[in-house]
Amino acid sequence: MATLSALSKHRRLTSDDQVDIRATVNAVLEHVGVAADEIPRDLDKVLRGLGLIARRKDFTKFEQMLGVEADSIQGAVVAKNDLPLLLYRPSVSRSAIRNFTSHELGHSILHADHIQNGRLTIKSKTNDSQDDDNRQMEDEADEFADELLMPEERLKKDISLKAFSEDEDERADEYVRLAQMYVVPYSSMKKRAIKLVDEQIKKASGGE
Repeated sequence: MATLSALSKHRRLTSDDQVDIRATVNAVLEHVGVAADEIPRDLDKVLRGLGLIARRKDFTKFEQMLGVEADSIQGAVVAKNDLPLLLYRPSVSRSAIRNFTSHELGHSILHADHIQNGRLTIKSKTNDSQDDDNRQMEDEADEFADELLMPEERLKKDISLKAFSEDEDERADEYVRLAQMYVVPYSSMKKRAIKLVDEQIKKASGGE
């Protein structure tokens, strides 16, 4: 099994020492032998290549202990002796499991030092209650999962003109098509696609 110390070596930084999400994802894909343009991404192959295990976990006791809403914890990563274990909520769709697991994988690579220090990282339905440091880590893990499962450059090629339509139903149909193609939750694809479309429109209009 992979150690957190080994996983952290895949993390890539920008020239100003900020986490480079896309470069980190590409480093992982190269290490495990998954093609950059492969869609849907073979997450099982990624986990096997990294020596990781993902398991179902009933988070009821965790939720009660933390005093949070039932069914609010979606995934977590815990470690013992530098060995991480990825956990995800049972009784959810395959696309949701892929999303939760990719998020926790992001934590294992990007935030190994926090996990090593005994901090349990939890994926909840909202990050609003997190302090600034935890919220940043959650956002980075979300970005990692998005780039791993819905790589920006490939998604730009797959989005059709329907995503730019003024007709709400046409846009929704396009989000459904893409979500099924990439095997991700509809809500995740909608958010990702809207962001890319907005960037494309802004670029076309001469915006920064």
